[in-house]
Amino acid sequence: MERQEKTTDGVEESALVNLARAGDGDAFAELVRRNQRMVYSVCWRFLGEAQDAADCAQETFLKAYQHLKSFREESSFSTWVHQIAVRLCLNRLASPWHRWRKRMVTPRESDPDSEPVARAADNRGVSPSREFVRQEKARAVREALRSLPEEQRVVVVLRDIEGYRYEEISAMLRIRTGTVKSRLSRARQALAGLLKGVVGDDL
Repeated sequence: MERQEKTTDGVEESALVNLARAGDGDAFAELVRRNQRMVYSVCWRFLGEAQDAADCAQETFLKAYQHLKSFREESSFSTWVHQIAVRLCLNRLASPWHRWRKRMVTPRESDPDSEPVARAADNRGVSPSREFVRQEKARAVREALRSLPEEQRVVVVLRDIEGYRYEEISAMLRIRTGTVKSRLSRARQALAGLLKGVVGDDL
């Protein structure tokens, strides 16, 4: 009798979580596959360096696996693993090791959102030239974001990209809400200056 190959394609997330809790490695691998691009993107936006982002993404899924039985499904697995990634990024940014490495190592960019222009244009249903312009604008925004002082970049990522409330950011960073708002204001002003004439109304 031929052995049928097990597939997890099309299985709902909640079912995959239950299977993974029961020790099904394929189910957890599928959860990783579905979320790895999102997690890497989150880590890259915070850390701004390819290897750091890859390491943090790997640690995120390791933490998720270790604590899977404590996941209470009050949110989706994707939301839960996103929160783990954010916490790990903030911990890394606060560590003395990160500050030392930032001084000693030249960052290497590995854009988490880039893909060949022709394929991306086809996926979006737009012309290659329009997709090229979109990618160039997005790259300019990422470069401007990475050039900000770390304390400003973090609040921009948390507020304007990840969508956290001021009070949540205040608790995460252990600073006053007013400080969050002032850092965000300075960061937005800096970005507007850096991107003037580059992204137009798309910023």
